[in-house]
Amino acid sequence: MSKKRGKDIADSTVYALAAVLGIILLVDIVLIASPQPPLLRVTGLQTSSATGTVGLFILGVCTGPLVQGWNLISLCNDVADSSISSIFSGVNIRYVMRWNETSQEFAIYSPSASSNPFTTLEINRSYMVFLNDATGSIFPSAGNNPDLNLTLVQGWNAPGFPYEFNSNFTIYFNASQHRFLMKWNTTDQEFVIWSPRMAAPPSSLMFVGDGQFIYSDATSTLRYNRTNLTT
Repeated sequence: MSKKRGKDIADSTVYALAAVLGIILLVDIVLIASPQPPLLRVTGLQTSSATGTVGLFILGVCTGPLVQGWNLISLCNDVADSSISSIFSGVNIRYVMRWNETSQEFAIYSPSASSNPFTTLEINRSYMVFLNDATGSIFPSAGNNPDLNLTLVQGWNAPGFPYEFNSNFTIYFNASQHRFLMKWNTTDQEFVIWSPRMAAPPSSLMFVGDGQFIYSDATSTLRYNRTNLTT
């Protein structure tokens, strides 16, 4: 595939990806009745046949893989410089997408744009990031994050998982208020949906550097307790 055609595909599918969360709202009834978790595919995201991973390194112990194509990430430690140019220094990114909980849509950052709706990353958010290739590394650095309480709105939210250790999201997922949790499969370039209503839900593990989307039935509080998350 030529570089130009690859760029055209990535540019067009960024808007298709931005519409995916709205489509997911329509699968509620199907999800409840389905014995297997549905996967929502976003096609045409590969720009070449290159393969590999690039590491997300924060304070040495805080690492998470990034791949060519789309990634759903969050920062697993605090950062001294939160600018996108600093965090992704040396990494060939095309897009960073931040979810707007109020409008329920993505804002899109591009390093080639003359202006952008945001230029920094926040610890309490997850981000969709498109890598042109799997070369380079990310080196933000600061300290570990404390216990956090994040406000979720009714609808889809993209809270970060801001810790340097793996955990199980059922510890903080409130089944009485939260309906779905969605992660990104970098290999298949698909969303994977988890729900406590499923007969056979997928894995509930949250790995260092993972991002997530949570659907809340009402305004609620997502409570992160470091001690509980590590037990």
